[in-house]
Amino acid sequence: MATRSSAGGTFNAANVITAANLNSLPGGILAYQQITSNVSGLNSNDQSNPNEVLMSVTVTPRVSRLLRISWSIIYRLTKAGGAVGTDNVWAILFKDGTYTNAASMTMPQGNRDIGLPGFALDVGPTAAAHIYEIHFGFQAAGEPEYQVTASPTLRSFMMIEDVGPSF
Repeated sequence: MATRSSAGGTFNAANVITAANLNSLPGGILAYQQITSNVSGLNSNDQSNPNEVLMSVTVTPRVSRLLRISWSIIYRLTKAGGAVGTDNVWAILFKDGTYTNAASMTMPQGNRDIGLPGFALDVGPTAAAHIYEIHFGFQAAGEPEYQVTASPTLRSFMMIEDVGPSF
């Protein structure tokens, strides 16, 4: 029987897996969180200080790993006051309370579920507990309100994966 000894599907029947080999392999999903019920009344009209924390996970990675943080926020305008085509909506990633990355879009339509995906890489975090959060914010001329939607087909989620050694 062949023994896998390296990433990428290659193997050598004479080799066995060593710790060095295992350290070269991806570690898989470290954390996943999904919004399971609608989050209504979101009205944080400030990108620099968004107080709407949608999701938060604590992860303790191994040392010198490359982490991929992926998210998708499904939202809709629920209270008039914003302007379709001019309002900007953000899903903002914080690590340990510090702004790290953001995905944004100009609101294309009102009263319809809109997807806002994003991802970030964390290269070589320390082997300590880190808190990753997704905040919701927007910039609008008026005072609109938004809802993040929970749906079995359109999922609002955050996932953290160990994709291998850092570079």
